[in-house]
Amino acid sequence: MERAERRGTARPERAAGRRVAPRPERRPTRGWGRAGATLVAAALLAFVCGVTAPAPASAQNHSPATQATNTQAASPQATSATGTSAATRRAGASVPVASRITLETVAGATRFSLDVSAEPRYRAFVVDGPPRLVVDFDAIDFDVADAPAAAGAVTAFRFGALTGTEGRIVFDLDGPALLSRHVFLPSIAGRPGRLVFDIVPVNATRFGYAAVSATAEAEDAPEPAHGAPGSRVVVIDPGHGGIDPGASAHDGALEKDIVLAFAERLARHLRTIPGLTVRLTREDDSFLSLSRRISLARAYGANLFISIHADAAPQDYVHGATVYTLSERPSDAQAAAIAARENLSDSVSGAIEPNHQEEVSGILADLLRRETKAFSHSFAERLISALAPGVDMNSNPHRSARFRVLMAHDIPSVLFELGYLTNTADFERLSDTAWQDAVSVAAAAAVADFFGLDPPIGTDWLAERIRAENQQ
Repeated sequence: MERAERRGTARPERAAGRRVAPRPERRPTRGWGRAGATLVAAALLAFVCGVTAPAPASAQNHSPATQATNTQAASPQATSATGTSAATRRAGASVPVASRITLETVAGATRFSLDVSAEPRYRAFVVDGPPRLVVDFDAIDFDVADAPAAAGAVTAFRFGALTGTEGRIVFDLDGPALLSRHVFLPSIAGRPGRLVFDIVPVNATRFGYAAVSATAEAEDAPEPAHGAPGSRVVVIDPGHGGIDPGASAHDGALEKDIVLAFAERLARHLRTIPGLTVRLTREDDSFLSLSRRISLARAYGANLFISIHADAAPQDYVHGATVYTLSERPSDAQAAAIAARENLSDSVSGAIEPNHQEEVSGILADLLRRETKAFSHSFAERLISALAPGVDMNSNPHRSARFRVLMAHDIPSVLFELGYLTNTADFERLSDTAWQDAVSVAAAAAVADFFGLDPPIGTDWLAERIRAENQQ
């Protein structure tokens, strides 16, 4: 230990790759042991989450020397996580070197700047409870002689090596905040390059969405829906989009374009209903993962989620609109096949997300899940009743299967298949704007019926239904 201190830094046990034996025994250990592994796991967890023991008073200025214990921030001679010194790694001339940090408030933002010898590869994300901003670098050496005190939205920050040449910066935030800008400014006139992060305050809803979406950029986190007090929020989800075209017709028409056009019509009719706030998960030709669609619905405060699709079938005689609800056991083989196909949507992007289900335990959560399922089923039946008088329905119009996009345990959700692009009659109807308008009006009427609101402008469906019920 004394030799390590003379070199300028303490040798961390994790860097050495083995547990240091107690001095009195004078024997090398044969392994980590359960206690040692537990301590190391706790240390790693503390670093990832940004939770450390209270620092001494001298650490308040974020000196790299005092940071070394908790984050392994390297001095010029510091030992890395693999036992290789920073100077040795820099000799390879392949790892960017961070030499200076500045932290200041600029025009409503907190600006963190890092002088680096070359442009690093990195990703940023936020973590809640408490709010933190994390920046992970694929390769970086921290050779910072003096670091500034916290400022603005940043109450404290830590930096250092992770494994090998990888590095991390963790910012403790005084409240929800995201990145409004991050940019690398290349070296000019002998000055080093600079990596700049602008951190701005946001509301809790946007921060929460960013946290579950593993992002830190303000532009990726939607503004929450601001409806009148007591208003209901309906989220319309046009399926597929971007690099995921969905099904296609014989003439090359794509599902992603057809369902977006229909979703926009449906949204227009829904907005004529007093007491409703309407949001779309996408309003252009952009790709969204299935889990992100659910995250958007939650961020918008959805009371009802409707995912719009148009299908294809090997047999061209299969036709008609279908409404699907969530079920662990599919209602039939066709529903199971469609769910399997829709659940592969994320694979088009090249990054398949884990096939994780909403894991909620406890009696109350169980009751919530059952209640949501009942509400989903209720809306599905209302939607079918509204569509049936004027829409060609499938022979089995209400089906169920394990659709990932319907897995929000707290939001009533349905998947509405408009028809089959592989059926000539269905495709002609789907391409007809008058048909789209009539169907969207009927669907909007079903939404109004579900929430007990006045029907949308342009339909008398609910009035006729009420009159018929009164005559019985």
